[in-house]
Amino acid sequence: MKAFLAIVIRELKDRRAVFAAAGFAALLPLLLPFAPGIGWSSVSEVRELVAICMALSLGWILALFLGAGMIGGDLSQGRLGFYFSRPVSGGAIWWGKGVANVLLVFAAELIILLPAFVLSGANPVFAFNSANWWVTLDLLTGGSLSMIAGLLIGVPLLLLLVSHAIGIMWRARSAWMALDAALFVALLMVLWLRLASLAMEAPLAVIVISGFFVFSVLAVLFLAGWAQVSFGRTDIQRGHRVLSGVLWSGVFVTAVTAIGYGAWIVDAAPDDLDMIVDVDSAPKGPWINVFGTVPHRLGFMPQFLFNRVSRDFVRITHCENSSRYLAFSSDGRRAAWVRPVGNGNHQLVYADLGADRATIRETPMMFDDQVSLVLSDDGTLVAIPDWRQFAVYELETGRLVIATRLLEPGYVRTVGFLPDGRLRVLSLHYSDGAIFSVAHYRIYEIDLATGKIETSWKIEPARAAVDDCGLTDDQFYVSYNKTSDRFLVVDGCFGRYRLTVREGRDGVVMRDFGRFHEENWPRWSLDGRRIFGAFVEDGRGWLEILSVADGMIVRWPLGPAEDLRLAGESEYGEVLVACWLPDAERALAVDIETGVIRPILGGSNAAADRIWRGFWVSRDARLMLNEAGALLEWDLENRRSVWQGAWREISRDRCGIGGMRVDL
Repeated sequence: MKAFLAIVIRELKDRRAVFAAAGFAALLPLLLPFAPGIGWSSVSEVRELVAICMALSLGWILALFLGAGMIGGDLSQGRLGFYFSRPVSGGAIWWGKGVANVLLVFAAELIILLPAFVLSGANPVFAFNSANWWVTLDLLTGGSLSMIAGLLIGVPLLLLLVSHAIGIMWRARSAWMALDAALFVALLMVLWLRLASLAMEAPLAVIVISGFFVFSVLAVLFLAGWAQVSFGRTDIQRGHRVLSGVLWSGVFVTAVTAIGYGAWIVDAAPDDLDMIVDVDSAPKGPWINVFGTVPHRLGFMPQFLFNRVSRDFVRITHCENSSRYLAFSSDGRRAAWVRPVGNGNHQLVYADLGADRATIRETPMMFDDQVSLVLSDDGTLVAIPDWRQFAVYELETGRLVIATRLLEPGYVRTVGFLPDGRLRVLSLHYSDGAIFSVAHYRIYEIDLATGKIETSWKIEPARAAVDDCGLTDDQFYVSYNKTSDRFLVVDGCFGRYRLTVREGRDGVVMRDFGRFHEENWPRWSLDGRRIFGAFVEDGRGWLEILSVADGMIVRWPLGPAEDLRLAGESEYGEVLVACWLPDAERALAVDIETGVIRPILGGSNAAADRIWRGFWVSRDARLMLNEAGALLEWDLENRRSVWQGAWREISRDRCGIGGMRVDL
């Protein structure tokens, strides 16, 4: 300990000129606010900004120069033998010189910063008020004091140790230096490639892994410096070999650990999901697109194509975590999405969905960003809508089929491939100068062979609503049914909702149902012959079935209810409705023809508690996603339900894709 303290004191005395340089640098922040042209600004702001910049600059420069010479300089000038001629260990020499140089750097930074912040009093501008004129520094650091601390402490420490290692390698002038350079370049390339790919899927993991790597390298550099002094002693070439051996061994172990941890983070399976955030199902077949959270993986949210029957899955590389960026074909045999491939480019890929397995295939189509996709019925064509235009391509070859410019700018809401080689496009248009105020919808019919717009017509809200500053797209609702090629339109005017059905080809109103209950937006039946609605009146729930052909309206009572959620029609002629009171929650299957009500889940079934407030239902009404992020699957034909909970245990707080059957 005495030797260590003696070396620290000796080193501080030998380099005492650093204190004088820091004192001189500390004068600049105090004098600069009084320079011409700066008097209009706050003196404290200027003083503190300049002090921080001076401290950072001097601290980093000192770290580089002091690190390069603290051991290497003594070795090249033959002064290190003075210490070894006495009963002093290599560890005492290394730690004594290292601690002394670290103290020099931190003391220099403190000498520069202290006067400026003492003069600022109890309320320094260092609190990062973004209204200050030096907002650039605030943005640079994210307004974080921990970031400033890292720049003032962490970076100088790293520079000190790195410059020491480089100084030893340079002064040794041996062939080992070429190997050091090669290993350094290889390390950078491997880390860059791995972290760049990881950053697209788990950005938080990249930050954590990078921090772990930097701190581990700091520890390895300390250990390598100690080994170099202790075992290399005054022989600089032997010291270089020892330093390189310890350094690259430690860095290799650290890199393998970091890369392995990153690979484990993204190597998740559907059974690892603890909460499902978004899900979509293929129109036919067992495949679903599911996206959710995985515990203990630093915020990683994987997305999968998952086969509910065979349990085969394919992980999708970052599809913007939304089902709207992945499209299924109507026959359920193909899915397509856009994945990032680096340099801001995105490639369109697709999967052939077999009965048991999925095969991923690439296409030559590249895009600058994520795009929405619509597949044709057989999955051979893909439509890509844009702001005012859209294009149709052959999916496998990428050949452009048509590119059509719409008549006016708008948001393409729906694209439907019709059986006779036509394309139906529904676009939403907002009013000029009115944010989110719907002006109208426009419907196009486009010939796929020529790319020409054959017909175009509008769906406009009631004139009174337009004069009253317009309606939002929640008040003016349009839904397209491809099977019948018809649109249902819900037009809300001063709180009164009117439901009409229009032909897809020319917009002719073929059925006007008059006033409609606005609690739940209506849903088409699977065949497009009926429209379903659900509402609460006088404390009782009702299911409303509207026949498009003859205009008949049938209402079936659902019992006491405070709120309802209409799910959709199943393949067995039943409509699924979520119904709840404050102390009871139920899911009901209502026979369309007879009105017979069959409970699906609820009552004493613990698995159904508090699950219906917000949910998603698949097209065939076999899957439901509840507000807790758990997935339910119904086997309606056999009148039983599958609770898709955690694979090993069922918990309302932790639910994923697993299996537990609930017989009713």
